[in-house]
Amino acid sequence: MSEEFPQPAENSQETPRYETDEFAEKRFRGWRLIGFIFGVVLVLAIISFLVDWAVIGPLEGRVF
Repeated sequence: MSEEFPQPAENSQETPRYETDEFAEKRFRGWRLIGFIFGVVLVLAIISFLVDWAVIGPLEGRVF
């Protein structure tokens, strides 16, 4: 089971696979944007909960 991996020739100039891979053109690269949007939505939900608890709650008769 000792298979040797093929080694590139000494004088060959190979480009990294990600530059020539066809899938690299189609790969989704918006994870940072989705994370930022998720964070903004989460912060807005927390602020909304706090405003509801602090302002609207006493108007409805809820006690802190």
